[in-house]
Amino acid sequence: MRRELTVYSPPWCGYCHRLMKQLDRAGIAYTAVDIERDPDAA
Repeated sequence: MRRELTVYSPPWCGYCHRLMKQLDRAGIAYTAVDIERDPDAA
């Protein structure tokens, strides 16, 4: 079973952007959700 990772992040979050860069380097797929554009996601 393969699960998809979702990262909920505002555009200004340095920790979140660092995490996403690490996921990219590791080849781990994820979907990023901007919680400022989608307040229901927050």
